[in-house]
Amino acid sequence: MARRFPVVLLLAVLLLVGPAASTTAASTAMTIATTTATTVATTTATSAPTTLPELPDGVNSIIGPNPGQVTGPVDPDDRGGTNQLLVLGVMVLAIGGIGLLITRDVRRARSRRSDA
Repeated sequence: MARRFPVVLLLAVLLLVGPAASTTAASTAMTIATTTATTVATTTATSAPTTLPELPDGVNSIIGPNPGQVTGPVDPDDRGGTNQLLVLGVMVLAIGGIGLLITRDVRRARSRRSDA
């Protein structure tokens, strides 16, 4: 009976971490497959001139700002802003509360079983 809680805790951690690990593995496999396909397509195709799309005025990059131009969050909705930190805090508290409720119910069930 005393080993049940660590097993349940381990399963809960695996359920939380498992999807993230499988997503990372799948994205890595997809990147490798895409890179391989691109390499094969590049080596088999004839070399054609590559032209990049023209950027609008005032835009230096398609992806995002250059590394030297990055600033901290300005608005609460920016990456790393207060709203994201608030959501993180709420999620941590919610998961911790769920863990406490599970622990409390397990302890109550054990005490009822030992009393009976």
